[in-house]
Amino acid sequence: MSSIRFGRILRSAFFGLSLFASFSLWAADSTPWQVMSAPARFVIDINQLEKKARVAVVRVGLPDSRWAELPVTVYDTTGKQVGARWLWSAPGEVATVVFDSSSEAKRYFVYIGSSAAPADPNWTPEAGVVLETRAGDGRNVNRLDEMLTAWRKSTKVLGRSLLPTIFEGGHRHGPQTNLFSYYQGWFDAPTAGKYEMAAISTDAAFILVDGKLVVEWPGKHAVWPGTRGQFRSAVDLEAGPHKLEYYNAYWYRPDGRTPLVCCMAVKTPTTGWVTVRPGSEFFRPITTAHVAGYELIPEGLANSTGLILPTAPNVGFDWEIAEQSVTAADATESGFILIKFRFYRERPEWTCTWSFDDGTTATGSRVEHLYLKPGVRQVKLSVTGAQGEIGTLTLPVNVRPNWTQLTTRKPELNPLHRDAVLARDPATISAADWPSVVELFTIFEDTDALVKITPAVTARLVDFADADLVTIQRAAAYLGGGLAKRYANAEPYYEALIDRATGEKATAATKTLANQARLQGAQVMLKSSNRVDDARARLNAIDPQTLSPEDRKALEVMRGDLALAAGDVAGAKKIYLAQTVEPTGVDARSSIRRTAKVDQASVYIEKKDFESAEKTLDDLEKQSPMDKLASDVALSRLRLYQERGENLVALIWGRRLLPVLTEAGARSQLLFRLTDLAFTQGERDFARKTLKELVEKYPYSESTAQAKGKWPSEIEVKK
Repeated sequence: MSSIRFGRILRSAFFGLSLFASFSLWAADSTPWQVMSAPARFVIDINQLEKKARVAVVRVGLPDSRWAELPVTVYDTTGKQVGARWLWSAPGEVATVVFDSSSEAKRYFVYIGSSAAPADPNWTPEAGVVLETRAGDGRNVNRLDEMLTAWRKSTKVLGRSLLPTIFEGGHRHGPQTNLFSYYQGWFDAPTAGKYEMAAISTDAAFILVDGKLVVEWPGKHAVWPGTRGQFRSAVDLEAGPHKLEYYNAYWYRPDGRTPLVCCMAVKTPTTGWVTVRPGSEFFRPITTAHVAGYELIPEGLANSTGLILPTAPNVGFDWEIAEQSVTAADATESGFILIKFRFYRERPEWTCTWSFDDGTTATGSRVEHLYLKPGVRQVKLSVTGAQGEIGTLTLPVNVRPNWTQLTTRKPELNPLHRDAVLARDPATISAADWPSVVELFTIFEDTDALVKITPAVTARLVDFADADLVTIQRAAAYLGGGLAKRYANAEPYYEALIDRATGEKATAATKTLANQARLQGAQVMLKSSNRVDDARARLNAIDPQTLSPEDRKALEVMRGDLALAAGDVAGAKKIYLAQTVEPTGVDARSSIRRTAKVDQASVYIEKKDFESAEKTLDDLEKQSPMDKLASDVALSRLRLYQERGENLVALIWGRRLLPVLTEAGARSQLLFRLTDLAFTQGERDFARKTLKELVEKYPYSESTAQAKGKWPSEIEVKK
């Protein structure tokens, strides 16, 4: 088979990568357990979508976390015990169990503890693929022995899942960081003969069959050579069952552009190349079960025991992560997480009341709750009937993103989540949750939402942790930036930040933060208004010793801006020149650099890429503050403000340039733009004044020709 044909098959499969939800980890069963009575059992129903599925997996919400330390036994409806064991149990997680479903029964019973003898500890789910991931060490892996050594040394297990096949496009057990993956799958060879296999992976991959190395692709690498069939080999197999193992060592990419990929292709004696994707029927089939009921064991049915559990509660529930709004695929500190809760013992005559640790409640056997920040949260369920209380249960819930969704979807702000947050009573949002809300609205540039929550956030800032104050600083910087254009709305954030960072809880770090807020707030104030005295007072309150060298330079440049705003052009030039390292002048290198930067900014403005244009001008002025007053730079910034729709800011900046730009060409351009801006802002007297100067002093300029075409009636009046 040609490599071109092989590549087409694998590439089409690669772009169709999808993931299945299952979050799990083996629990050790090596301890000999005493026979004990099971206080409760879970009724499990199976939808046998797969014929002759040997193994089923089910998620079980445990009413007591200690239950996961006990044996699990499973029986079918005939009373026959089947092989079973834990998959995953962790604080705040719904536990998972795998069991033998080869009898194809429709209903099973799961006992925690044991209603008889513990199940065979050596039972293995010889169907599908068991995936385990562990924390990686970031080292390159070039040989199988290096892979096995690194795997054994890594003791931090991130999770395990039972999957139908090996076809992963991301890490389902957490963020995509350095990690090791180990897949153990079972398949049946229909006939004896040669079986070819190919690895498709990001970074080092090794495929073994019955313990024999078949394919190896060492080192750090991209996935594309694998999709072209570059790393493949063959193995002779007898007809019958075989075990396949697949190891992968993944390096984290800080740029996030190279996701974890683990999949493979197979060519059997009777088929061509086939990517082992869902529906390929290569591995033995598995099926998914669900909890249909939760029952207390009637007294007298249980055997005697030497290991006693707490009395089983009347109520039990589970949960699943439905959706999230997060800022990045590896977000763990902020995000809106929607979780669905389900009560196991539904009765029409019973009332279920859910109490969440943020002070909100919900009613119903199935409810949803939107959390405003990841973390372990407490959930209480109270159930009442006609005769009073049926029972209560409080469990920790690990609120986290659904990692499988984040490997296939771009992080975004769900509009339903956004509206739900804004509709909530601010009093129900804790000081611990508010920073996550602010972070999301800032990163997703939701200006209106940030403005709406301003009163609630600034009022609670006194209760914020020091580490969360940086989030408020970023929000203020966003509102005070050119993209948001909400300068006045940034002021309350800066004011509150200064008060909080210098109050009773002030530390050296928060004092530095307060001084940064004073500097940034003064910059916004002077850019968007003529409040020169207020800006000067804010700068005078800054202790320069708390600032970084870069911020100290910005502080001095800001003093030049104050001088310019006050009309002291000579003073402004003196300050700017003191902060300019390179010499200036027509023949200086700085002039050549400035011309190139101005040209670049002009291109960005033409393309309406205002963010890049402003960054280009900011970088230029940061390196050479004196260039602020160069005519080409000053007029480029004026044009940027005007074309971005910041007419008031542009008008303020243009007025400050009047005593600066005196050369005929630059002056005529300035007068034309000021006339246009003044008419737009309703300052007709000032507009007529600048128009008069333009027409009378520069009658043959291009700007005057434009003015005659744009304001003919105004010019006629002046004549």
